[in-house]
Amino acid sequence: KGGEVWVSLEGNAWRRHGLNDVSIDPLSVWPWRQEFLAPSPVVESQSRILTSQDGWTWEELAPGQLAPFGTQMQFATGNGTMVGVLYNGLALVWSTNGRTWVRVPMEGYLSAISYGNGLFVVARTYQRDGGTQSSMLTSQEGLSWSEHPTPATNRLRGVVYGNKAFVAVGEYGTLLSSY
Repeated sequence: KGGEVWVSLEGNAWRRHGLNDVSIDPLSVWPWRQEFLAPSPVVESQSRILTSQDGWTWEELAPGQLAPFGTQMQFATGNGTMVGVLYNGLALVWSTNGRTWVRVPMEGYLSAISYGNGLFVVARTYQRDGGTQSSMLTSQEGLSWSEHPTPATNRLRGVVYGNKAFVAVGEYGTLLSSY
């Protein structure tokens, strides 16, 4: 247990805060409505969810509100929904309140998620016909997904939305754009 969090109100002056009684994965702290959410280390195959209003004081949700995922994941929020990609790449998790989660099993390796223009977009890589293939999955609500094949034959590692386009990056210089 333990660790530290750095907090800033304006982005240029930072204060260090030691965490004596909680552990937070720094790759998995995400804003959600008027608070921050972070999974804590796995206990009995499930993470505990920590919340904070200010990034300084963290508290654990009730024991019955365990998240069906490990400590490291990537989230995207939109349409009043939070969707996360598990870093083991085998499933998504979905929530409308950050406390109750639905696990959405998927085939292939899911590596990244983004939200923009009313869509969640997930980068997926899988093995087919003896080779590596990649596709993008899209969803408006985060539960039902449509597949869109890509020409990429390398593992995709990230996807972002900006300037009215999604951009995905992958191994060996792979770069895809929705333009």
